[in-house]
Amino acid sequence: MNANNVSVSKHDSVLSESADLRVQPLLYVSTFLFAGFVINVLLGMMAIQHAIDVPYLADIWEFLMLFGSAVGFVVFMLLNETDA
Repeated sequence: MNANNVSVSKHDSVLSESADLRVQPLLYVSTFLFAGFVINVLLGMMAIQHAIDVPYLADIWEFLMLFGSAVGFVVFMLLNETDA
């Protein structure tokens, strides 16, 4: 009657042990680019709402940061899955 017990395998983590050192920098770069994108959006929103002069990136650079983040994360996940 242990229907609620769920076994967790070793492969349920985000990083597999074999891909940890080779692929982990992609996750860090992707996270850094996404954080930069979010900060840039917040700075742009603050500049527009409060009519203050805050430097923020142009639209093309904002797009490139988001695109780089998405590509880095997808490559990270694909490389991590092939090693699992």
